[in-house]
Amino acid sequence: MMNKSTMVFVLGVSAAAMMAGGCKKEEPEVPPQPTATTPPPVATTPPPPQTGCDAAMLASFTGIFATRAPAEAPKMSAQGSMVCGNVPEGGMVEGDTFFVEPGKCYTVIANSLPNVTEVDVELMVDPRAVGLPPAIAALATTALARDSETGAMGTIGPKNNCFKVPAIALVPVPVRVIVKARNGAGPIGAQVYSK
Repeated sequence: MMNKSTMVFVLGVSAAAMMAGGCKKEEPEVPPQPTATTPPPVATTPPPPQTGCDAAMLASFTGIFATRAPAEAPKMSAQGSMVCGNVPEGGMVEGDTFFVEPGKCYTVIANSLPNVTEVDVELMVDPRAVGLPPAIAALATTALARDSETGAMGTIGPKNNCFKVPAIALVPVPVRVIVKARNGAGPIGAQVYSK
């Protein structure tokens, strides 16, 4: 049996517990409100990456360029390695940077293998090669030259109309060959010739 002081203590502790949170005034429950969220990004499937040409593709392009060069790049020598890739429709391959020298003539022969019905080829300035700041490099987005042909073959500077760097260039200009498969997917390639 509890004595009177113990009972007062127990009642005091119970009352304090009720006031501290044991007996709360019921508030109406508010349903959770929707919050503004950014929708998840739409998943896009990037085109498959380009793959290099296998030995059979390289042999095909070597034969094609050897056949076309005497008529389209007369008395010129191949410069650098062949640009070659197996790409999806709209895909492209880029060659290594090389320098177009004032006073020299250049021809670029491009071709595709079956399934690519429209191939395009361009010579683009490569501002990364000379270390231009990004803001200035962004200005070099116009092709120096591009083919005007339609179909599975393209040429920059064919026959005796070879491409020359503009006369204002007093020093060699760094460029890259870019070959694109505009229509169709498959192997595309190009070779630079100079004299």
